[in-house]
Amino acid sequence: MFGAQLRYFRKKQKLSQLELGRLVNKPQTTISDWETGKLLPDINEAVKLAATLGVKLTDLLEEQAS
Repeated sequence: MFGAQLRYFRKKQKLSQLELGRLVNKPQTTISDWETGKLLPDINEAVKLAATLGVKLTDLLEEQAS
């Protein structure tokens, strides 16, 4: 769920994984791992991702209504 939300908001901002990674000081592979669910960010990383994407942390944690 987190990964899908991260991908959704990243694409909504028209950012590549590489671009988002640069903004949050993480390699593209880490962004990919977060989006695919291989890894989860810690709380500080999640807060930074939300701020960078201009969304609330809860937006990244909640599933989008269809």
